[in-house]
Amino acid sequence: MQLNDWLSLLERRHPQAIELGLDRVAQVWARLKIGAIAHRVITVGGTNGKGSTVALIEAIAREHGARVACYTSPHILRFNERIALDGRPVDDQTLIRAFEQVDAALAGVSLSYFEFTTLAALIILSEAKLDLAVLEVGLGGRLDAVNLIDADAAVITSVDLDHQAWLGPTIEDIGWEKAHIFRAATPAICGLAALPLRLRAHAAQIGARLECLGREFVANVDGNKFSYSDLQGTLSNLALPALRAPVQLANAACAIRALRAIGYLLESALVSAALKKVKLRARLEQIRAPISTFVDVAHNAEAARSLAAWLATSPIAGRNHAIFACLEDKDLDAIVQPLLAHFASWSIVQLEGPRARDASEISAHIRKHAGAAPVLIYDNVAGAMSALATNADSSDRIIAFGSFLLAEQALSPQPIADQPIADQPIEDQPMWNEKKLTLPDSNEALPGRSQPMSISNRHFVHGRPLEGAWPGAERIYLGMGCFWGAERKFWSMAGIHSTAVGYSGGHTQNPSYAEVCSGMTGHNEVVQLTFDPAELDAILKVFWEAHNPTQGMRQGNDRGTQYRSAIYCTTAAQLERALESRRIYAERLARAGFPAITTEVLEATAFYYAEDDHQQYLAKNPGGYCGLGGTGVSCTLTETSLSE
Repeated sequence: MQLNDWLSLLERRHPQAIELGLDRVAQVWARLKIGAIAHRVITVGGTNGKGSTVALIEAIAREHGARVACYTSPHILRFNERIALDGRPVDDQTLIRAFEQVDAALAGVSLSYFEFTTLAALIILSEAKLDLAVLEVGLGGRLDAVNLIDADAAVITSVDLDHQAWLGPTIEDIGWEKAHIFRAATPAICGLAALPLRLRAHAAQIGARLECLGREFVANVDGNKFSYSDLQGTLSNLALPALRAPVQLANAACAIRALRAIGYLLESALVSAALKKVKLRARLEQIRAPISTFVDVAHNAEAARSLAAWLATSPIAGRNHAIFACLEDKDLDAIVQPLLAHFASWSIVQLEGPRARDASEISAHIRKHAGAAPVLIYDNVAGAMSALATNADSSDRIIAFGSFLLAEQALSPQPIADQPIADQPIEDQPMWNEKKLTLPDSNEALPGRSQPMSISNRHFVHGRPLEGAWPGAERIYLGMGCFWGAERKFWSMAGIHSTAVGYSGGHTQNPSYAEVCSGMTGHNEVVQLTFDPAELDAILKVFWEAHNPTQGMRQGNDRGTQYRSAIYCTTAAQLERALESRRIYAERLARAGFPAITTEVLEATAFYYAEDDHQQYLAKNPGGYCGLGGTGVSCTLTETSLSE
């Protein structure tokens, strides 16, 4: 069976989707006779922040040279995401082999989907020769399958109301359930100082070493840095986590304390480097769209309060718009109330599945409390994004949140959506999410405008002018997909005086970002390089290696004519060299099994600067989207190789 066959089987096999209890899963675990899963293990539980804390622990440990694996749930796009070895999801065959081992050990015992796949994950981790395994609790703690493992340290990030049908009606009940991931005489780290009494009592009863943020360890912000302190000393001048939201500081502090508690000697510089690089899908993740758009899995009251705190501390010139859905068992009012003051409109998406809450029920509830804010219903996320791309202002911001299922839709490549369910006007023109894959001719292209975009002429990274003049310098324009990540590849290279992003290769005069994303300008997203001609080979090497030039009108999940691979040259010597480099790299890609290169190498036409927000975007927004990814095939453009 293939992986999807296995997953479908596991969804059908057990009569209950969730069945807490360790008796059945412990029987199968014992029959598997698996030894230690890693040299050290950290278990992470909590109402919210579990996934973020796992990611932070992993990033810091790996930056210090450790071989680390993580087990998390649920996934966003692919099941493989749940098990990551040194930052990479495991492949299908590894999962299938582990599933076969678990299946052979069942001996008539019926396991839930989560129990079965947790055992498979533990098998995979046990075979990986790990320095550290980081395990995220699925639900609660006491009866969760992850609690089979006696961890060297346990973290509880937060305790709040959620999943009361399984964990109990009060915070005290929920705290007690979660406290059972603690073990005697081992660190029990909590991301909150005001602990539920039953959690504290259980820790004392078993002799766990309880340590709380704000008491045994502290984190203090100073501008765009923070310091961390515990009895082992202070780590100073730490970068704030790349994961957005104020609550991530507490998660980072818990991660640092957990690693120190199990013996890691952490260095400030390495911790800071890890915090700058840490990534996690759908945690205020910014995605590519004409209007600033973020996707978040906030799906309960505590997470909604955290989202509201981020919105309050991250003001914009325009308005915020919500794309929202939630499941039937969630406290709708408790999620919505903290956010009503922050959103100018609500787009409600109808999710699918037995636990999906009816969109009309959500809409009716929000209309009672949202004042004059429009509340509209859509079949899916793509429909909501299409309407907002048309009707919202470029200075506005979209937040898609409420469920992992909604996040999956928002982050999945998809064609343009159907019309919305509710009656509402949508302009009869191509939308950005059509991901148009054919170039318009000059008669079809949008007209644009005579006025250029207003930009600062000071480079955000090094302070030199974007439009400066350097003796003997030349310009070249490179299309590599998303120009945010592409520009970052070049702005610190030797021999490059300045960089800027903009649009070229099409018809529309001075287009806007939204117009280019519509596919109706013919333009490409490009990076303008002002450079020393002696560095052309070095530039071409980075160009070829940093993206995949065989994908036509796309780069990875970014689809559209604006993402095509291109080199636009301003001199005959550049054009000759670029064409020769394309020939050489095409041969190397062919030997590696890749299809033909689709990069267009042409004389440059008009270049139009992109809006100022896009210039040096990833320096201004270090955690921002970067979809750049190469083929892994090296490119060497020496004199010898050019004559081959």
